[in-house]
Amino acid sequence: MRALFILHGAPGVGKTRLLSDLGVTDLGVGFDQMRRIFCPVVPCFEPGTETVAPAESQTLRVPPDVDALVVKATYNALEARMGAGATVFFDATSLTTRSQNELIKRAHRFGYDCHLIDVQGDIGLEELRARNRARGVERLDDQSLERMWQAGAKRQFARGLEVISGSSAQIAERIGQIAAVPKVTSSRVVVVGDVHSCEAPLRQALADHDTPATHWVFVGDLFDRGPDPVGVWQIVSRLIAENRCTVVTGNHEANLRAVNNHTGSRRLVDTRETRDALLEAGVTADRQTAFVNATVPAVFLDGADETPWLVTHGGVGRTTVSTLTDTGLLHVSDAECIWGLGDRNHTYRGRSSYDVEHIELAGRQLHGHRNGILDSAPVDAVRTAEDGPVVCLESGVSTGGQLSLAVLDRSIGAAARLSHYDDQVDPARAERLSGPPRSHRESTGSASLLERMEASPNVRVRGVEGLPGIVAANFTRRAFAEGAWDEVSVHARGLFIDRETGKVVARGYEKFFHVGETPGRDRDQWVDAEVTRYPVRAVRKYNGYLALVASIRGRLMVFSKSGLTPYARVAERMLVAGVGDDGAEQLREMLERADATAVFEVLRHDDPHPITESGPDRMVLLDAIGNDEGFATRDQLSTGIGRRFGLECAADHVMAVIPGPDGFDEMVRTIRAGHDEGAVLIDANGYRSKVKTDRYADRKAVRGALERFWRGDSATVKGHDALGRSLEAAGLLTAIRAGRFTTTGVDQSPHLDLAGVLDALEASRE
Repeated sequence: MRALFILHGAPGVGKTRLLSDLGVTDLGVGFDQMRRIFCPVVPCFEPGTETVAPAESQTLRVPPDVDALVVKATYNALEARMGAGATVFFDATSLTTRSQNELIKRAHRFGYDCHLIDVQGDIGLEELRARNRARGVERLDDQSLERMWQAGAKRQFARGLEVISGSSAQIAERIGQIAAVPKVTSSRVVVVGDVHSCEAPLRQALADHDTPATHWVFVGDLFDRGPDPVGVWQIVSRLIAENRCTVVTGNHEANLRAVNNHTGSRRLVDTRETRDALLEAGVTADRQTAFVNATVPAVFLDGADETPWLVTHGGVGRTTVSTLTDTGLLHVSDAECIWGLGDRNHTYRGRSSYDVEHIELAGRQLHGHRNGILDSAPVDAVRTAEDGPVVCLESGVSTGGQLSLAVLDRSIGAAARLSHYDDQVDPARAERLSGPPRSHRESTGSASLLERMEASPNVRVRGVEGLPGIVAANFTRRAFAEGAWDEVSVHARGLFIDRETGKVVARGYEKFFHVGETPGRDRDQWVDAEVTRYPVRAVRKYNGYLALVASIRGRLMVFSKSGLTPYARVAERMLVAGVGDDGAEQLREMLERADATAVFEVLRHDDPHPITESGPDRMVLLDAIGNDEGFATRDQLSTGIGRRFGLECAADHVMAVIPGPDGFDEMVRTIRAGHDEGAVLIDANGYRSKVKTDRYADRKAVRGALERFWRGDSATVKGHDALGRSLEAAGLLTAIRAGRFTTTGVDQSPHLDLAGVLDALEASRE
């Protein structure tokens, strides 16, 4: 159903009573509800009136800083409910149209339709004052009450927002219409199991079973894992356009909305591959989201047999069926239908119980999603319950199994004829994906990650100043010098962890290597299509320092790889100056919702490097990275951040894209002949290697010797005699000693302007 009902009206108009009359008190979320949790009850003095003597009373104590927490917690609760696809009645008092539009925008990210219930209606101020006197600790002072009543009486509603008003019975009737379970009344229905981007068997199923009178119902999980999401999209979209198709919401449809709207907290690698394939085919993120929003959590098949069948994704129990029959989707969340009936442990943790054979599902039901636990035999396609057959249509089509469907045709008296279609899938892919979906498996746990970091001699773990309980993990100088890379140290490159929860709260890149540098890929591996997934793109590598931007404990934090350093503080000032205070808060909210870190390259003239970056001081958005132990970029998120704030993005500076191995050597030669730092090679799986220009490599090789000479630690450019003679002939050694190339860095300490020295040397040779 995915409906948000905004309750409009001043305190005391009867919003709480309406929820009780409608039987939906448990579906309510509101600020007053949260204030009762956050705030204590304290005595207050009532001055009295002509008819009421002065006396002590009681009120909630709500200081402004606490009320800010109340507002944040209320919206977090609202988004948690919407994340589960539950119906929500939001007690919003008298929101302005601007606030209503912000609430609508928030709801649309979760695929919700919004309706406003005008509870205040024509209630007069005097009547409201009388009701207010009976509100106990939630009673308002007369001035505040009158202000809120006036705001509600203006009846200013956001454009396009359905306004529901009238008696409780009239309101209940309209809500019932909105909450009704969709019904398919065609006499011939084909219900298709989880397709998982396997277009070939779906196309064959249509060839065998489609007629002009056939209505197609998909149990969900149309996408991910299989070879052709675009082909599946095209087939299903055509059926929808012909008004002959209903799609039930599966967890992979919900995932697709989450990656496009940045409301997901997991990596969802397969879904991101689907999203990217659809984008490349010209299917915009908005169209993908609209497609998912049109799916339904459950559908009754009324025309295919005398007694209706129910279709859900996960398979529900008799309690859910009874609720759907009595009150529609009003009290049934998407999560209930998507994940299905499960045991207490899995249900509490928001997961599916795959051991469906031992769970009593409601009869006369067709479902997908689960057909047994890993390494066990799948359940029978048709099982018998007390109230009729249970048909499981999940047959592992993307992992070497089949695509299953059921034909319900009243004209020939068939209740449910099953058909199965084999699919040819890559064996390695089938092995990788066998068993429950990857996104449902238990995480290895970031708490063990912190333990491994602290136990490693190659990793330094230090607390972050000003953030108690947050630690930064970085590989040691010794590990870098000795190449001591393992599965722990490669992750320790600006990795920030909450010590109490063990969760990664901000992170940079994992360590990646030059082409040919152990343990990275060498040239032969890069040109081996069995190792490297093409296409491969080369993105310009900037010569600055990294800034990591994340939301931690409700604050926008900007780190360098070590933490809150002078470099981080300069980057924070640049960021806020660029996007503004409001923009910084919007960025924080985006990163918090996505549980991700935005990674920037900070380019400044007071940050000396071997290569001078042209242009003004600025920050370049490199990537968004999920806050997880495993490294994965969030490309759609970084694109969204760049567009929203008008940022310069590294993705806009792709130097080359090669479709196959044949162009690899030429691409590397071109990069090495350049004048900047070089490029990062990224294959289609996200694997990265560095290629530096010869110019940069030569300059970096002499950096240590020149800095030792500049500090006075050495009388010559030791180990680089030819360079020393050239510098002396050009008068540059004298200039270095005289401080001409000494500059104040970002950290306010003196540095050698290495690029300035070597640029001057190059100029002297021209």
